[in-house]
Amino acid sequence: MVKLGKLALLAGLTLVLGLGGAARAADKAQVLDQGAIKLYELIGGINGAATQRAMTAFKKAGLSYQKELTVPIEGMLNCKSPEQLRLLMGAHQFDSNYALIFGRKLELLAVRQYMEKDLMRALNLRGKVRQVPLNPVEIREVTEYPDSFVANGIMIRNALTNIELWIQAAQTDPEAMQTLVDGLYGAVIQGLYVSCKLGLAAGPGEKLVAVFNEQDRRIQKAKEAIEAFAGEPSLAEMVNAGPRRQLIQAVQAVLADKQGRLSEADLKQILALVEPQRAQFVQPCP
Repeated sequence: MVKLGKLALLAGLTLVLGLGGAARAADKAQVLDQGAIKLYELIGGINGAATQRAMTAFKKAGLSYQKELTVPIEGMLNCKSPEQLRLLMGAHQFDSNYALIFGRKLELLAVRQYMEKDLMRALNLRGKVRQVPLNPVEIREVTEYPDSFVANGIMIRNALTNIELWIQAAQTDPEAMQTLVDGLYGAVIQGLYVSCKLGLAAGPGEKLVAVFNEQDRRIQKAKEAIEAFAGEPSLAEMVNAGPRRQLIQAVQAVLADKQGRLSEADLKQILALVEPQRAQFVQPCP
């Protein structure tokens, strides 16, 4: 297995040595390694740390935790397709971070326990992807003092550790790789939904600039992942590129040149794009 510390180096060597054609003819293990390299460049290391820090923009903007905007965790799994379950994993990951930055201990523990047990079991990934939970001391620190330097460090370290463990698993397990790819898109959908709903409630203004600049960065990461996988025949089947590319382009068209300063009409336009996509995987089972 390729070590994560070497992923960026391997990616560089792939470009320098012109091994793109060879990768297309590679066996499954090489294909998964290639996908892991691409994902590490996008969501691991420094980029992953920056994404975690940027989540605090919600609180700095004076927004609040609204439980009704999160994805339910009851009665969700029995009627879902594998793709819908993977999208749920990403949406719940966003909700987990949302609860964390507002110090919502009960909601945080509930969604993380649900993800680690019920959702991982439904995805047939229990025992395949190791995750490191926050320990009781860390949970107390981040929920009682969510704005502290210590809490911020705990959140970033834990998130990066678990991202890297996911990528390690994805290097050898195609189901873990597929969950990472789809989960990235699910997190973008949920992030846009929550941001726009909160923005409409709070009223557009300068206070929301950092929030929507962060959403723009997340969308760009998802776009880069789609393009990287779609451009490689051995990975293209993992990304459902057409519909996802279309949505991302439409949202980016609304965000273009606004520098985070979105009007009420802009927020409603993004919601009109996102809500039908979100509804496909967040409805509880009958």
